Amino acid sequence: MPRPKKSAAAPPPLPPPDGDDADPDAAPKPAAATAPKLKLPAPPPPRARAQGQSVITLVKTAVPSQWVVPPDGELVVTFEIGNTGGKLDGLYVEIGGPGAGAITGGTLACDGTSGVLEQKGATLRGELPKLAIEAGFADDGGQKPPLPLHASSRPLEIRLRARSKSAGLVTVRIGPLKAPPGRGSVVQGRQLTAE
Repeated sequence: MPRPKKSAAAPPPLPPPDGDDADPDAAPKPAAATAPKLKLPAPPPPRARAQGQSVITLVKTAVPSQWVVPPDGELVVTFEIGNTGGKLDGLYVEIGGPGAGAITGGTLACDGTSGVLEQKGATLRGELPKLAIEAGFADDGGQKPPLPLHASSRPLEIRLRARSKSAGLVTVRIGPLKAPPGRGSVVQGRQLTAE
């Protein structure tokens, strides 16, 4: 008795139509899910600037408490200064105290400007009339911890020469050039020794 013939394999299914041949009655494909957009917080309002007189502040105080002038050389110290008051136009430096008599001269330099320390009675004084520093901020922005009140800082370099074998305490006052005496300034004391 003859064996029954096997039926031929069914052809593979056709791909779904697209384009002009797509079925208009077919259900639309769901759109791909998109991540929700994150709403960033609004930036804080700009901080108000200080008005009126300039006020000098020391931003960094990593200046040695002992100043030693090498033999036949110069002592170079740098103060990082800022301004927490109104716009600064000009700066002065005064060096006094018992040890100031041993200083024979020096120079100042800050932000591309320079000056010379000259004897003015019992003190030495130098001025940087062209130095300008932007105004500081009127408040700390309500931040915790508080934000600094100075908007920027500048390195003030002081070079000193002194008579050998002398020692004594000196005071350094840094202040706005156009302010009344002592107003808006900062004072530092140092022990000066000339080898």
